[in-house]
Amino acid sequence: VPVARSPELQMTRLALPVVAEEDQILHAINVNDVLMVSGETGSGKTTQIPQFLYEAGYASRGAMIGITQPRRVAAVSMAARVRTELQGGASYVRQPDDPVPANVGHQVRYDNQTNAQTHIKFMTEGILLKELSSAGSQTTPEKKRAAALLLQYSVIILDEVHERTIEMDWLLGWLSRIVYLRNYVLASKFGTEKIRPLKLVLMSATLSEVDEVTGKRCIGLPLIKIPGRQFPVTLHHNRKTPQDPLIEAARKIIKIHQRLPAGGILCFVTGKAEIFRVRKANKRLSLKILPLYAQLPKDEQQRIFDTVPPDTRVCVIATNVAETSLTIPHIRYIVDAGQVKRRVYDMYTGASRFEVGWTSQNSAQQRAGRAGRVGPGHCYRLYSSAVFNNEFPPTHRPEILERPIEDVLLKMKELNIENVEKFPYIDAPSPLAFRRSLLHLEQLGALAMSPPTRPITSAGQWMARFPIAPRMARFLWTCAIGQPQLRGGEPDPALLPFAITLVAAVSVGE
Repeated sequence: VPVARSPELQMTRLALPVVAEEDQILHAINVNDVLMVSGETGSGKTTQIPQFLYEAGYASRGAMIGITQPRRVAAVSMAARVRTELQGGASYVRQPDDPVPANVGHQVRYDNQTNAQTHIKFMTEGILLKELSSAGSQTTPEKKRAAALLLQYSVIILDEVHERTIEMDWLLGWLSRIVYLRNYVLASKFGTEKIRPLKLVLMSATLSEVDEVTGKRCIGLPLIKIPGRQFPVTLHHNRKTPQDPLIEAARKIIKIHQRLPAGGILCFVTGKAEIFRVRKANKRLSLKILPLYAQLPKDEQQRIFDTVPPDTRVCVIATNVAETSLTIPHIRYIVDAGQVKRRVYDMYTGASRFEVGWTSQNSAQQRAGRAGRVGPGHCYRLYSSAVFNNEFPPTHRPEILERPIEDVLLKMKELNIENVEKFPYIDAPSPLAFRRSLLHLEQLGALAMSPPTRPITSAGQWMARFPIAPRMARFLWTCAIGQPQLRGGEPDPALLPFAITLVAAVSVGE
């Protein structure tokens, strides 16, 4: 598929390490069902590999190329970047004989910028899971099959697989089944004209991360290593780890602004309150300070990509949403407090709380790589090298091993997976976690008490539609529908608004 690009854009693309591997990547995708791609931060894999696939014809005949991102801001910004490049570049003036540009869209919660003509779709992992679970609500067998097998996609790219969110683990297991069914079982029965083959591409930042994520169930899969990043990043550790990293972060920003050459600053802290504390400490500087966190409105998040006047230095203060995929213009200096705020669950009560602790060594490497995107950079780590080597875990534990799994099992039952313990998990939860979660779902009325299959009930089908904990969904179901079954008579409509408010209050962040 031809694509018109400006000469300036072509030169920029040729500087990316991944472009040198285009032929090798496309050949590997053509001859393999599943491919692993490992590339340093800044190699260009997130923006360029979807374009390689589009130009190779993987989005023809009504097919789509799907790319998942772990965070909404990354999905939106990557879609905008790829759209601009496939339209020739920001300053490109299209000619009458230019080919029709690709339709690149994104879909995140509450924001769907796709249509029937979309060729490349960026989305969060939860959106792809929602498409899978929509099979149960389809009205015809053909539509059920199309939804359950994701027949609209010819290629699915799972980016940042090292993060090991519960959505990522579920997608890895489910897509491994879909690839086998589409490429072998159904293709031999119906032919490739009706059931197009599915290619699966797993991408991560380093070789060790990909091995850790996929080694248990993907032994022998082809792996392409994209060597090097565009620009070097120099690491600087503090001699001593400070008691208050926020005060040290504010001081480091002041020193960089007053003593070092031009270039943007990206500071990593743990949450919204910490962002505004550091921002307040530096408000007297002649800095353009921008916050970046998950709950920030979309238009405010996009301000980090605005053009900066030559005499202005930008300082972005962010949570770990800026850790992966994003290329923030002009960033040359990283200030890393080394901490992360993680949700911790009580496996017995299901209650959760946030705890602040050290991030992982892999996440620290990701943060440092943000400075090597547009030029040589420096990363100032506000902790000693001894703390990094001895206190930081190599990676974070998979989320599926750290939290209750009732919502995951309920979604599986909605998809007619009877034996949820036999699902191809990358890291399977313990037998005790399965027993406790299934019993809890039975007590909530989401599953029928008929071992070993435990089919989903009508109340469970209703509860599975909501992206909240099953106990919260049961609460809503009781107030909206289930009251007549509990006490007779009609539901009291006055209860539902209060129930919605309570559920929203306790489900923030979920």
